[in-house]
Amino acid sequence: MRRLLLVLPVLLGVAPSAAAQGAIEVRACVEDADDRAPLQGAWVRAREGDGPAATGTTGADGCAWLTVPIVVRADETPGERGGIVAGPAYPNPTPREARVPVRLGHAQTIEWRLYDLLGRLVRGPVPIALPAGSHTLTLALDGLSDGRYVYRIAGRDGIAVGTVVKATTAGGATIPPSALSAATTLTFEAWRVGYDTLRTEREVEPGGTVVLPLVKMRGPGRPLMDMSPGETYLGFEGGLYPGSVSVPPVRHDSAGVARGRAVEPLDLAGNPSPTGRYVLLSIGMSNTTQEFCGGGMSGGPPCQPWSFVGQALADPEVNRTTLALADGARGGQTAAAWVSPTGAEYNRIRDQVLAPKGLSEAQVQVVWVKVANAGPTTSLPAAQADAYRLVTQQGSILRALRVRYPNLRQVFFSSRIWAGYAATPLNPEPYAYESGYAVKWTVGAQIAQMDGGGVDPRAGDLDYTTVAPWAAWGPYLWGEGLNPRSDGLVWLPGDFAADGTHPSQAGQQKVGALLLAFFKTSPYTRCWFVVGGTCGE
Repeated sequence: MRRLLLVLPVLLGVAPSAAAQGAIEVRACVEDADDRAPLQGAWVRAREGDGPAATGTTGADGCAWLTVPIVVRADETPGERGGIVAGPAYPNPTPREARVPVRLGHAQTIEWRLYDLLGRLVRGPVPIALPAGSHTLTLALDGLSDGRYVYRIAGRDGIAVGTVVKATTAGGATIPPSALSAATTLTFEAWRVGYDTLRTEREVEPGGTVVLPLVKMRGPGRPLMDMSPGETYLGFEGGLYPGSVSVPPVRHDSAGVARGRAVEPLDLAGNPSPTGRYVLLSIGMSNTTQEFCGGGMSGGPPCQPWSFVGQALADPEVNRTTLALADGARGGQTAAAWVSPTGAEYNRIRDQVLAPKGLSEAQVQVVWVKVANAGPTTSLPAAQADAYRLVTQQGSILRALRVRYPNLRQVFFSSRIWAGYAATPLNPEPYAYESGYAVKWTVGAQIAQMDGGGVDPRAGDLDYTTVAPWAAWGPYLWGEGLNPRSDGLVWLPGDFAADGTHPSQAGQQKVGALLLAFFKTSPYTRCWFVVGGTCGE
């Protein structure tokens, strides 16, 4: 009877009329791609299409059982052979009985049978003598378990086949995994510390096993700021700026100093005013708001004392008269949330962050940007690498900021902190490291364009005299774990939350201190950030 299941797709024209929520149980096993050793503690996820996902963590055998929600099509238009024509069963799903329209070319005795998805006969044969013409058969499902069944209607002129779902509550029943046995195509993802993320599609049957081999992660390069001329990562030069250096070229430097000196107190309408304010605003994701403010937001809890804002407010050297600090970043808001000037996040900042402080968009003159994408799967040097995607998004963000904040003078980018302790595939290495290249290339695209090199095809138009603000590096935050970089920065396990990706209080304090030191000492920011400070040399 197994063959019946294999020919059903041919016998049934696919024209879905109803569906129920089902599930399929599969065993996902993760192993090292080189030595085939099982990988304990790997994270696995499976889903059908865009449906809900099932997740799990592998045990000592490298495997995890997943119960994956799937859509069970309640019925498709039955096929026909010969002179018997049958319409789709209705209602479907149904708790007790289903009706099937049948049209016969000749008077004859037909019989219907009902099979489960293992091919076992569960009801019938039920013979019925009918004249030529249209009729309705009633298929009794009482006493059967919830699940999907195949009905077969046969007579002198041929046969017709279809499916019906028995569900105690018709229309939205959950069908137990044991009731399903047809193969289903699922998308699997697997990840483990030290390995690249795997995403693949596999066809599996209930109770089946899928083996997911993971490739050991390529180690990231050295901190960009510590790479010497001629030293490369996958053929890409180091340094924060073009030419393997970590200081901007003279023209870009001079433009940044001039824009720092142009920051001045403005009233709510954006007019110069000795009693006005200027705003330093953060833009980005959960890590950004945690590091900038400790997770606090305007209108809600105040920024935490260990965050950048908390440390700045406690520092007597920081201007607290005309400078206003505003945390616009928010958890879950990846780079895509910031690319359009009409995006909801900018409206939220206007209404929920700036307005409660008595501030306006016209007073925003400096922005700190730190963005990323969740779940990247393609690293450099691939043409579709996430770092390249970030370049395009960061270019769009610069243009969006210029539209949204007409008096914006400066934008400072930071890339991500170390992610070598990551316990989930949210954004592990080497993506955190390679986000540094995304910033380097975005800023470098503006520098090249302003030097007559044309518009970068990824970053787009970044002319800071027209469509974009002047942009540069803020503090470079990445360091390779316990291995000190040239300035002594290390990232300890205790600097991270349990997921190894988000900073703990200690990590937030560390980034906050780096931000504070940058704004107090940078030649582009001293004149507006520090009391009595000057910009330039």
